[in-house]
Amino acid sequence: MVLVIYGGECISLPKNDSELLELSEKHNWVFSMPIENSECVSVKAGHHELRGRLFRNVQIQEMNMPAFTLSQLDKEQLELFLSKVQSEPSERMHCGTMLNYALSVCPEAAGFERGGDKTPIFGK
Repeated sequence: MVLVIYGGECISLPKNDSELLELSEKHNWVFSMPIENSECVSVKAGHHELRGRLFRNVQIQEMNMPAFTLSQLDKEQLELFLSKVQSEPSERMHCGTMLNYALSVCPEAAGFERGGDKTPIFGK
């Protein structure tokens, strides 16, 4: 689970598209605004808090992707993911880097075949 503060409200992620659209319309929010507008306060993978590995400010729509992928990890995938995050040489990483670690162990979260020859990658 991921918690993000935006517009003074704490938002639990992941959310589906219609939930994000409803929040956006209700509060007149734009989730793709510059990252200074939202702050990530918690990133849990299993019982592990990973917030300290990410930069403080995030875009909600971008953080929603790793939130969903992390929610799909089974116990074995979680252990592999945590070992990849712990081996990351940088003290902090962008949420896209965390997403790629999660997708590398759980490609089915992006519709790819588990154990297949292709791995989804989030990139800019």
